[in-house]
Amino acid sequence: MLVSVDHTHGYVYMIRLKDRLMTRLYPIWINDTTMAMHFSGKAYNKPGWVLVSTFGNGKTEWPHQKVFALQLRKNPKIVHLMHHRGAVTTYFAQPQASVNRDFTRFVVNSNWGAPGDANVDTYMAEIPRDGF
Repeated sequence: MLVSVDHTHGYVYMIRLKDRLMTRLYPIWINDTTMAMHFSGKAYNKPGWVLVSTFGNGKTEWPHQKVFALQLRKNPKIVHLMHHRGAVTTYFAQPQASVNRDFTRFVVNSNWGAPGDANVDTYMAEIPRDGF
């Protein structure tokens, strides 16, 4: 599976590589907002899920400034895991989450609202095995 974002048409999508079937997962232009994101698909023991970390400046909507689990199917289940509280001013201040193989832990970096790269820390969160 390939998961990406189409900034031209405004949605996150997945492509099943074996037959190139493309499925739109959720919109990114909600009420005239926009955002950027990173995906982590390393949860090999929980297939069908990716971890998403989003960021953007200005007005926010439900997916902004968060880390969430995204189910890879049409009309996906989205499980909010945390707000990262990052203030993105440079590439290295962007929240870039990464999940473990079982989707029971993830790490994400954040400057917790402080400007610049010098204040970026890494946070780890645990998810119960039956969390979703």
